[in-house]
Amino acid sequence: NNHEAKAFCNWKSAKAGGHYRLLTEAEWHVLQERNVGEDQFEWAEAPGNVNLEKFTSACPVDFNKQGEFYDVVGNVWQHTETPTHPLKGYAPHALYDDFSMPTFDGRHNIQVGGAWISTGNEATKNARFAFRRHFYQP
Repeated sequence: NNHEAKAFCNWKSAKAGGHYRLLTEAEWHVLQERNVGEDQFEWAEAPGNVNLEKFTSACPVDFNKQGEFYDVVGNVWQHTETPTHPLKGYAPHALYDDFSMPTFDGRHNIQVGGAWISTGNEATKNARFAFRRHFYQP
């Protein structure tokens, strides 16, 4: 969950003597553009463990190198520092107002990058999902 991801960053900072933190959603988009670039519909082959093209579960984090990094896209969703907020022009649909709107409460953060099972629009670089910070996401 988000709390455990942040705790890992704090542990890594203390152990390595640097400052480690989760990326913001905007920083992840820059990382994705520089290290993966193409979007799901442009892939001849998935660049990582995504779209059910590599494994049917998460794999070791050093298996899918993308530029200078591993697992920018795929394997597991990436927690971010960014609280969930509506994108510019957002308006809830009258028949589907309970999916995103309840997450604009300051208690949810964005996850990006997709996981091993992410397919279709969940595997695109613009896919973003909101999870409560304490929610366990295996």
